[in-house]
Amino acid sequence: MQPALAGPDGYLRLSLTQFRRTALRHLWSGLEAEEEPVEPGGARVSAICGYTEWVSDTRPALSVGWDWRLGALEGRAWCLREGDPFSNIMLIDARRRDLGPDRTARLLGLAVDRCAWQAATLAAVSLRYAAAPSPDGARHPNGKASAMEDPGSPRAGLSNLTVT
Repeated sequence: MQPALAGPDGYLRLSLTQFRRTALRHLWSGLEAEEEPVEPGGARVSAICGYTEWVSDTRPALSVGWDWRLGALEGRAWCLREGDPFSNIMLIDARRRDLGPDRTARLLGLAVDRCAWQAATLAAVSLRYAAAPSPDGARHPNGKASAMEDPGSPRAGLSNLTVT
């Protein structure tokens, strides 16, 4: 595969076919801070939302991230992508013309939706927050740092994302 072309605007330019042939690995996932209720004292719906970032091992590296929310599918917790992905990628057509940021984001979103990223994201979040201190400063009973806190950990790259 030809390497992506780096432009002065920071985008790495490649075709959708080139992008689909590039393996991405999980880099980082986390939870968004929950907003405080506007009016105290009363029940409210709480949503669990987060973000995830995936990168290629190419040089220069492609990076694609997106927001997600926790939902349920057939009685199991599952991540659902929210909004368009953010990326350093600009997709180009056969004549090497930019498809534009909106079309690129939509196509990247469709590609992400066809991949199995949810399990790696949930596993990374579980590892990361299981070892995180609670608000009172106590550590999780296992006392271990998560793989996400140690990039050298063999579990830090939990999964590869194959774009189809």
